[in-house]
This record gives sequence, structure tokens and C-alpha cells, in this order.
Amino acid sequence: MIRYNARFYDYCQSSIVAGHRWVGEKIYNPQSGNQEPAYRYFHAEPFGGQEESCWEKRQLQREIARMALTQENAGPLRVVKLAA
Repeated sequence: MIRYNARFYDYCQSSIVAGHRWVGEKIYNPQSGNQEPAYRYFHAEPFGGQEESCWEKRQLQREIARMALTQENAGPLRVVKLAA
């Protein structure tokens, strides 16, 4: 069952209009004792002359943040010369 009670998209803050294709992201907050999920809504297709949909932009931001965190945790790289 799909519950649809959102009024605005979370990324661009434009109104949700009937007929738009959208993506719902379910989020659980492990910090709270409440096990009910929260939802964020995004355009599934480019909207208003955009080159990318809100969902694609969100995914790109997540990937950039993940890569930055990975690089931060990797520390300085060491080059090891292998003797043949």
C-alpha cells in the first residue's frame, strides 16, 4: 500500500502535482526510539527545464559525499615498489 500525503518535494521544495512521477525514500532514524520510518520525496524525471531529476541530483550528492568520506578515511597513499 502506498501512502501519499506529502505536499512538497524535499530536494527542490516545489509542490507535488498529480501526474508527476516521484520517488519516495524511506528513512529510519536509529537514534530515536520510534521505529516508524520517515519519508523524503523527489522528482523522478527532470522538472521545469532541469537537466537532471531531483532524485538524480540527490544520488549524485550522496555519491560525492561517500567518495569524500572514503578518501578522508584512506589517509595518505603509500606507493610500494615491488622487486622483480
